[in-house]
Amino acid sequence: MVILFNNFNETMNYYKGNFYQDRDNELKEKNGWIVGRFMNGYRHTEKVSIKFWRFEKGQEKNHSLKYEKEAVECTLFLKGSVKGVVDDKEIIFQEGDYVVIPAKIKSNTIVEVLDSPAEGLTIKAPSLPKEDSVKLEK
Repeated sequence: MVILFNNFNETMNYYKGNFYQDRDNELKEKNGWIVGRFMNGYRHTEKVSIKFWRFEKGQEKNHSLKYEKEAVECTLFLKGSVKGVVDDKEIIFQEGDYVVIPAKIKSNTIVEVLDSPAEGLTIKAPSLPKEDSVKLEK
């Protein structure tokens, strides 16, 4: 017998979710983050933050370059292709690529969507307050 859990179940000691459903429903105000210090219940941890993102061509967010003061950021590109900037270098990321960005390195991994939909996961460790991410002027 297979039991599917779409969210917290009081009889289980874990959370099972669907990142498409969670992102589109309850996590809109969390901007796609599904695990981290700012979450409740089993998704709360100070060890790691995880975000699922999806962009269509022309729907890119207008992010400026930024860097993390302390956290390491890893982005996995699951679908599509995007143009990004890491350490002042323009890079094309395609399905299957990933990038590990140490603290204090400037980046914007999604400047433009080239092949949509573009989907991926961004992981930051440890999960620090938003003040750890320093936005740079455009």
